[in-house]
Amino acid sequence: MNKLDDHCREDIADRLTLFCKKYQISDIAYCIDLVDHKPRFSHYSSKTIIHQKVAGRKHIYASSANALSYWRCWGNRWIVKDRNFEQVLENDLHLWQYDRDIKGKPSPLIDMMKFGYQHRLTFTVPCPFSSEMIGRFSLLIDSDMIKDELVNGSSVMVEELEYLHMKIASVHGKEINPLVDFNIVKPVSRNILSLLSNGYSRSEIADSCHLTERGIDYHIDVLKETLAARNMAHLIKLANTNYLI
Repeated sequence: MNKLDDHCREDIADRLTLFCKKYQISDIAYCIDLVDHKPRFSHYSSKTIIHQKVAGRKHIYASSANALSYWRCWGNRWIVKDRNFEQVLENDLHLWQYDRDIKGKPSPLIDMMKFGYQHRLTFTVPCPFSSEMIGRFSLLIDSDMIKDELVNGSSVMVEELEYLHMKIASVHGKEINPLVDFNIVKPVSRNILSLLSNGYSRSEIADSCHLTERGIDYHIDVLKETLAARNMAHLIKLANTNYLI
């Protein structure tokens, strides 16, 4: 992890921590996500592979190291088996439901409680910059009363989280981009986009990236298909709105 990554992670953690203190929430885990995973991963026949890609994301952020460790634990152990995950993808607000009578068996609830949390409440909010992305916040709660207050006051919470997401994304959107995190847009393609947006010619970009001009054209064609861009100008516009440049 480089200094830029460290600064980004620390700044987001600080913002999430302040939000937790304001609403007496134990912790928050956060990421920018895709509105719909299916079109991006349609070439995978197994849903398990998609789950593993989500679990392996680098750009998951949290208000504490404990919350991040919990998220990694859940992702590694339970994302494939936990039915709540599919419901999160389909609903803007989801209270994770578990059988609390299970004893002596491993379960996502037991793991969550080991990290000090009783409830998990996930809000999905729209992204003000891109219709293809959303902000996803998992509120980790250790109190029934706080959980009830958050659920009952969900409309206020949505407004607050939309604002928090806007502030984070406007500063760190390029660093925490899900298209890059999922490797849908390759690093070399992103570099080509950056050079194109700065007015470099195809031959100059080819020299800079140690590729042929035909190779540059290939990356541009893939980017146009990925972002559904009509032409070069539209591609640059979409690259901007999708935090790629």
